[in-house]
Amino acid sequence: MQALLKFLMALDENLKRKDMTWQEAALCELEEKRIYEECYPETRHGENQYTRGVAESATPNPRYTQAKAQAINRSERVIQEDIQLAKAIEEKPEEFEKIKTKQQALKIIKKKESHIAQAIAANQEIVESAQLDER
Repeated sequence: MQALLKFLMALDENLKRKDMTWQEAALCELEEKRIYEECYPETRHGENQYTRGVAESATPNPRYTQAKAQAINRSERVIQEDIQLAKAIEEKPEEFEKIKTKQQALKIIKKKESHIAQAIAANQEIVESAQLDER
């Protein structure tokens, strides 16, 4: 675990560099989150002190985004957006390599999410209509 924490500190130093692209910074943020959650598994989404066997009296560690936001005095939402962007980059790197700003990339992701939500809503209407027809 000591080696992971040292690597985490090195990643944090890389995030402070000014010459990183927004893509590189987002990917470093995601890697830092993964290492943090490896060191503190109870902080993973869906985990808690009961599912991971941490004693009830133990002081729980904050989730990664909360701890990072406090450490660097930034909003937790900004950290969450960086992680969301990094996951999107990992999924389809070619789609994000030419995008110049983080804000443009976030707009693309939000637009995709909106299309998905509309498709789900349309599908739900079809299912409900079919159920009514069956009656």
